[in-house]
This record gives sequence, C-alpha cells and structure tokens, in this order.
Amino acid sequence: MAAKRSPKDPLVRVSKAMTYVLRHNADKLGVPIDTAGFVSADDLLASEPMKRAGATLEMMIRAVDSDSKGRFQLDEPIDGHSCIRVRATQGHSMKAVSAESMMTLITDPDVELPELAIHGTFPANLDPIFEKGLLRMSRQHVHMLPRADAGTLRTGCSVLCAVDLRTAVRDGIPVFRSSNGYLLSPGEGESGCIPPRYIEAALSRTSGAVLRGGACSLGGDGIIRRDPLRGAAGRAGDRSAASGGGETGTGTGIGIGIGTGTGTGTGTGTGTGTETRTGTQTGTRTGTGTGTGIAPLGSVSIAVPVT
Repeated sequence: MAAKRSPKDPLVRVSKAMTYVLRHNADKLGVPIDTAGFVSADDLLASEPMKRAGATLEMMIRAVDSDSKGRFQLDEPIDGHSCIRVRATQGHSMKAVSAESMMTLITDPDVELPELAIHGTFPANLDPIFEKGLLRMSRQHVHMLPRADAGTLRTGCSVLCAVDLRTAVRDGIPVFRSSNGYLLSPGEGESGCIPPRYIEAALSRTSGAVLRGGACSLGGDGIIRRDPLRGAAGRAGDRSAASGGGETGTGTGIGIGIGTGTGTGTGTGTGTGTETRTGTQTGTRTGTGTGTGIAPLGSVSIAVPVT
C-alpha cells in the first residue's frame, strides 16, 4: 500500500483544489463545465483555488495520474495544452453535471454486482443508517464499493456496511458503475437513500467482527460474503426482526434401577428425552442417559451418568 501523503505535499493541495472545483463549485466560480463534468485545463488553472494551491499544468497531470482512487480523468487524446480537459469521475453535487452520463447503468445485477457491496462509515452513524438507510446527502449518489480496498475507502472509516445491491436493482433502484470502479445509486425514488431493508450487516473494518445484522464475513481479499450455510429465508430474517427457529437435541438423563434378589442386586435404567428450543432464547431441555447401580435386596438405586 502506498504511503499516505502529507497534507503539506504540493500534490495533495492541488488534488484538494481540483476536487473543490470539479465536484462542487465550478459553476459558482465561473469555471465553464459541460454536462459530462469536463473543464479545460486552462480554465481550471485560472480558478482561485488552483492559484492558491500553486498549481501548474504539470502538477495537475501528476495529481491525476498518481491518485490511487482514480478521482480524476483526463480527456483523450492530449493534443497540446489548450486541448487538455479534466473532470472528476464521481462525487458531484452540482446539478449542472449529469453524473450518470459518465457512468454505466447496471442491468444484470447477478453478473455485474458483487454478492454484497460495501459502504464505509463510522460507528456513530450506525443507528441512523439502520433506521433510515444510506443517504446521499449533498451528493447526487450514495457511494459504495465492490471490495474494501485501502486505497479506495474514505480515510478513517472503521465500519463496513454490507449492502444487497443485487436485490435493490431487481426492485427497481438504479445502480451505476463509475470509470474508477465505484458503485453509485441515487437511491429509491425521491428519497435519496438506500433503504435499511437492503443493509444486511455492519462489520468492523479491522477485525471483521459483525457489529449489526446477519452472519457475514470479511475475507482477506476485502470482499464481504454471506455465511454459505444460510439460505434465502435466513437472509430475509436478518433484514427484519428475526424470529426463532426450532432445534432438537440430546441431553443428560438420570437412570433409575431397581435391584431384586438374594444378597445384592444390580439395576440399570434409561431416561430418554428430546431438546426443543422455541423463539430465540427460550426452550425446555430433557435428555437421554444410562445409569447402573448396586442395590441391596428390595432397595432402589439411582445412578447419574457423567455425560
């Protein structure tokens, strides 16, 4: 993994200035921008944020080429400085930009999408997310990833939400793939959110422990997968208030033997039973076991097995 750059690095300053202009403020700053998000390099470099960052054309191109998240894209072919154009690949909040025109609409979710997509967040956001869903906020889309790559997750995100985008697409929610591999959705209808019913679980980014929701696991490849032993009914239960299933089993029993005869006698006994659990926590348990004992004439022997 590439070392994190210092905020004092000139390329970091240039990259932040580019983000400020290309995603959110080109129109307010008077920088001409087309519906596909492109601006000319000359116009971008003439903007006040880029001037304050001390940006040059060479620095701008280096910022594009060295960005591990693929935030920016140069228009090709590059044929002289006056012809260079650049845009942000996603994350736009300006209505002047049709972000979806630069992305690919997902039409076959079972082929084009992972089993579970990932949205990086913070522990304090879990309650709102599981109550209201994933909100796009001031952006045009909710941002997700197919895998938890260190170079693509937002810095500091310690929680990974597992999102069932396949079902969301089948239910009519649009999902797009950007040129740098992000999965983006405007949400359901006018709500601007991915509803909580599509959020299967929340996991710790560092340990992989499930913090909320159903049985999922975070692999070493950064992909979140469902527990393969669970079926569709189990997954549906995870997304709602799960009700308990039933179990049967065996337990420990008490053997009672009655000895008869002259002098001493031996007796054996067997207790049998079944274990049944209802709901999620309640249940009654009985068991099976065998016991033997030595009894005087006419007495009763009770033997308790160890296991």
